Amino acid sequence: DREKDEFNILTHFSASYTSYCASSILSVSSAVAMVTSCDSSTITFRELSSYATIFKKWRNPVKKKILNNVSGEISTGELTAIVGPSGSGKTSLLNALAGYRLKNVRGTVLLDGTERTIPNFRKLVSYSLQTDYFLLKLTVEETIHIAAELRMNPHSMKSKADKVREIITSLSLKSCSKTLVSHLSGGEIKRLSIAVELVHNPLFMFFDEPMSGLDSVSCIQCFGTLKALTKDGRGVVCSVHQPTSRLFEEFDRIIVMSEGKCIFTGHRTALLDALKHLGCPQYYNPVDYVIEIACGMKDDLGVRIEEFSETLEGIDTSLPKVKVIADNHESFGNLSFPGQVAVLFKRNIKTTFREQFQFHLRLVTHVMTGLIVGILYYGKGNQSEYVLHNVGLLFFIIMFLVFTSMMPNLITFPHERCVTLREQLNSWYSLHAYYVAKCLVDIPFQILYSLIFVVIVYLMSSQPMVTFRFAYFLLASCLLSLISESWGLFIGAVCHTAQEAIFIGPATVIPGMLFSGFFLPIPLVPEGLSWLSYLSHVRYAFESFILSVYGFNRENLECSEGLCLFQSPDLLLAHLDMEETSLLMSISSLAIFLLVLRTLCFFGLKWKINRCLQN
Repeated sequence: DREKDEFNILTHFSASYTSYCASSILSVSSAVAMVTSCDSSTITFRELSSYATIFKKWRNPVKKKILNNVSGEISTGELTAIVGPSGSGKTSLLNALAGYRLKNVRGTVLLDGTERTIPNFRKLVSYSLQTDYFLLKLTVEETIHIAAELRMNPHSMKSKADKVREIITSLSLKSCSKTLVSHLSGGEIKRLSIAVELVHNPLFMFFDEPMSGLDSVSCIQCFGTLKALTKDGRGVVCSVHQPTSRLFEEFDRIIVMSEGKCIFTGHRTALLDALKHLGCPQYYNPVDYVIEIACGMKDDLGVRIEEFSETLEGIDTSLPKVKVIADNHESFGNLSFPGQVAVLFKRNIKTTFREQFQFHLRLVTHVMTGLIVGILYYGKGNQSEYVLHNVGLLFFIIMFLVFTSMMPNLITFPHERCVTLREQLNSWYSLHAYYVAKCLVDIPFQILYSLIFVVIVYLMSSQPMVTFRFAYFLLASCLLSLISESWGLFIGAVCHTAQEAIFIGPATVIPGMLFSGFFLPIPLVPEGLSWLSYLSHVRYAFESFILSVYGFNRENLECSEGLCLFQSPDLLLAHLDMEETSLLMSISSLAIFLLVLRTLCFFGLKWKINRCLQN
């Protein structure tokens, strides 16, 4: 009897739902006949599938299905929610629709009936990740204004400023427009992530878990903002873990995911009708109920949902869309390459000067360490009895420059890379422009810090005051500092987190110091390992320092004792096996190292960003 009652309920519901769909189609068809000025664009996706490769110890890799033949559509003018339990494939579906992380994704995605091309598609949409990354030392207004400068190319500065003010007002950001991003609340950060993409006037906006980290009031405000965006003809799509009944009322279209499959896609009212016939209590949160079904918590309804899905097969539950090109969608272009470099350079300069603590800390560190070292070795650089101590001083300068130049990038660049990833995902600028602007800002500051330290130590320790020797020493110091800064940038770019970078960075530098010629002369290195010395930039820096101080037939050093072993600098060069070493060759090697590492940094950053976009 129970099975007969269930069958009668499903039969009655199927008939009612078929009648509902038919009447809806007739009403929309009539509307199409009467109104033709409605603007609408549709993203249609068919049989989207994806898998992940899972590696298990002592076993062959296993492919796990993430999406399993998911089909549906989303339209402009609608707020679409992708709901489902954890691990159901919500974010994977959102990524596939937004053109993000497409590796191992199969299926078809059409924009207004035409298969999309990813580069062009990304110019029409925006995607906000679950975690919002911004440069923390810019204000809200500055962040939005920079986005407008980069993405509203043909417009005048006045038009861009007007657009920024309009967005700030519409998203209720006026009260915090002069506030640094680091001081914003979670809700304000979410609204800022919307604001920076609105300057480009995207056709579709995708949001991954916009409720993450927000309280209930902020969630309501956030979704109220998203709903308002659809009034202007945009399509808004978001993945939502567990929305409240209040938020459920804001949704136009619902996509329910379970174990990588789509168990429902349609309008909110259709889902309510379906759940009503499945016995959802009147005052129960519809999304909670459907998630419980998707998780298998309602075992007695397991058969019903399967029969329900089978019963609806063949019924066209989609509402036809009026396919007219949106006349009100104004497409903005990006700046030219020099323009992008100029805007990004200005942004980097501003953030660098606002990092007051880091700026002053690095400055004080170089000055104070230079003074302490200068006091310890005061006046000893020209005395023959302290030659070996002076060689130790030169190597200490190398170690100080290596680590103080490398460590800041290891700590800070992983976060900046995440900001760059978000901006690259939404096609703000070319990666070449970003890298050029970063180099133009970082290099002068790095040279400044290095020169401050080296000049203090060089003068206080009484190294030879000969112009060409001093110039070579400073040149080698600057090249070494820039090489180390570049290496830190590369490690920070390719490592996933700052913790990884901080561990890997120093570990990769230590071998170069072992093969520098300071601890063991190069000729004494075992034959099978001697080739590694040519890969050590520390070796060429050490040679440059020794030759600039003791090379070029320097006159005998002062000797205040009876026996001075290294009174003649040539004896020291022979002891270090540098008699035939060329200073110009060592300097040139450092310059080559710098060029190679700067190029490697760019390709490392490009590889990491492309890997994040595809995987």
